[in-house]
Amino acid sequence: MLSKDYQVQAFAIVAELGYLALAIDQAGAYIASGECYLDDYLDVFSAHRQHLLKNEAYRGASGSDRAVYATWDLSYAAIDRQVQAAANEALRQGPQAALQILRVFPFFHNEGIMEDIFRFAAENADSQDETECEADDGFSCSFLGLRPDGRWESQNFRQGVRTLLSFSLVGQESSGRRFFMHRLVHSWAYDRLTVTDKGRFCNQAQDILKRSITWRFASSDYAFRRDLLSHITTAQRQSSVSTITRKKKGIAEFALAFSEAGRWKEAEELEVQVMETSQRVLGEEHPDTLTSMANLASTYRNQGRWKEAEELEVQVLEISQRVLGEEHPFTLTSMANLASTYWNQGRWKEAEELDVQVMETRKRVLGEEHPDTLTSMANLASIYWNQGRWKEAEELEVQVLETSQRVLGEEHPDTLTSMNNLAFTLKSQSRKVAIKRLSH
Repeated sequence: MLSKDYQVQAFAIVAELGYLALAIDQAGAYIASGECYLDDYLDVFSAHRQHLLKNEAYRGASGSDRAVYATWDLSYAAIDRQVQAAANEALRQGPQAALQILRVFPFFHNEGIMEDIFRFAAENADSQDETECEADDGFSCSFLGLRPDGRWESQNFRQGVRTLLSFSLVGQESSGRRFFMHRLVHSWAYDRLTVTDKGRFCNQAQDILKRSITWRFASSDYAFRRDLLSHITTAQRQSSVSTITRKKKGIAEFALAFSEAGRWKEAEELEVQVMETSQRVLGEEHPDTLTSMANLASTYRNQGRWKEAEELEVQVLEISQRVLGEEHPFTLTSMANLASTYWNQGRWKEAEELDVQVMETRKRVLGEEHPDTLTSMANLASIYWNQGRWKEAEELEVQVLETSQRVLGEEHPDTLTSMNNLAFTLKSQSRKVAIKRLSH
């Protein structure tokens, strides 16, 4: 009977091979050959995966006459024959799309591959994206086409997936709109590509992921970007491995996804790249450069790195005031961001001066009832509150609440937030009065 340690090692091998019977059988044959031992098989497998799974010399006790990879090579060849033998374009579409999908999926995570990735990538693409896609990679995804009404033509993709399902090269989750590949099939699909093709199709996958991300902020958009994270991480890892990936794709879009997930370090690395590239290519005063600086400052703020955030925000504000003007929405947002950084450092007077400017300008330019005006009033009330200036905080919060109730309605989230803020201020004042009474 195997010792406890051997059982643990055996279970680890079985799990790493995804419980695939033929792969486990082949692993046993390799260990039995004496070229490695049970306790170092995983190290050898990690370093020489393609050799081990492709080499027919390591056939096991099952009697199978083919190595693991050779079995899937047969499936690939059969799909390719379907493409060649198709009597017309309609019959060719399914297997052709299947081969295209099989070249792109290895650069996504092997689980949770959403159909929506391809739908959004197709529908968000513009003519520049499509031209870039073909020029960069020499490869056009037939499954990213659009109908005349601008909606995704899903049939090519679904026919391709159906072909792959028939050969068990992909699986389908119960929802029907998410797919997965067995981890070894996923490895095989990657390993069978040439070095050149790995670079090309890694670019393709990153381009699809980038184009699937929009700068919209409904709850469904947040959820989608959260589900993309594993795929973005996989594509980036594969990109770092490839020696010929020609250029970074989707840096700003990927940074957004990481930032929303609270993965600040990864967001920061990408945002620094975006900012430096914008400064070099577009110049210090370009609006996109200022936005990239503001995004990086926000990431510093979220890590509590107030000084670094402040330095960037001061630059953004000064340039915005000079280039865009004192009353431009971006200038006012920049001013509010810097005030927030001062607020977080307890620098109330500096924060107050900026927030007063923001509030007064928004009242004059946008009007008393505009949501941005109400936000700036709430921010200023918060500064008063933190200084114990309850009456001034209360006056502003009453205005915010009454306007929100009238303009947004009683049940709007912003109305409920303003109601909670006022309640907290009133409670704080009551506590202060009670403490004064107890002290006498």
